[in-house]
Formats: sequence, C-alpha cells, structure tokens
Amino acid sequence: GGHKGYGLQLMIELLCGVLSGAGLESRMAGASGTAKSATGHFMGAIKMSGFRDLSAMFGDMGKLFDVIRGAKKAPGHDRIYIHGEPEAIAEEENRRIGVPITPAVLEQIQRLNEELELGFEL
Repeated sequence: GGHKGYGLQLMIELLCGVLSGAGLESRMAGASGTAKSATGHFMGAIKMSGFRDLSAMFGDMGKLFDVIRGAKKAPGHDRIYIHGEPEAIAEEENRRIGVPITPAVLEQIQRLNEELELGFEL
C-alpha cells in the first residue's frame, strides 16, 4: 500500500484500537478462537459544510469520480465503479422492475402462502 496505505492503516489502528481501548491489531484474537477477542470499532460524523461550500465540494467529488471512472480498466472489465455504485444501480433496477426471485424461493413462498392460508396471488 505504500506510504498512503500505511497512513490509512495507522489512522484505523489509532481510532479502532488505541482510542477505543480494544487493543492493537497485533493482539487481536486469531481465527482459532483461543484468545479473547479485542476487536474495536470507531464511528464518527463529519459536518462537511464546516469545511467548505457543499455544492463546490460535490462538484469536485464528481470530478474525482470521473477521473477514477476514466482510468485504465482491468482486462475483461468495461467499467470502474465507485464504492456503493453497483448496489445503487441494483436498487434502482429492483425498484423499477421488482426484486428477482429464484424459482426455488418462489416455490417456498407459494408453499408458505398455502400453508398459512395468506391468500396472496403470486
């Protein structure tokens, strides 16, 4: 991750480990479950308008996203997504055409509908 990755990891370690008192990453319980877990969490809120005008900030954010989307794509990929974008696209599609249900799930719903005498038309 280089110096930026190191800086991000250090920030996360300070907020989630040192500040919370949960412990350092190096002392966290392993997958074996033999040690007591010392996982820490941090949640924070930032009032963005306290830094700058929101419309200007969102404009710059859009420009940054355009730069990211315009970067060279990995072989076999035709698009670069911003974090959360695939989920937002799926939500819009699900609201427009409905949530896809596999035949097996539909069969379970139909069975429960009959068993519980719910009277839904599927």
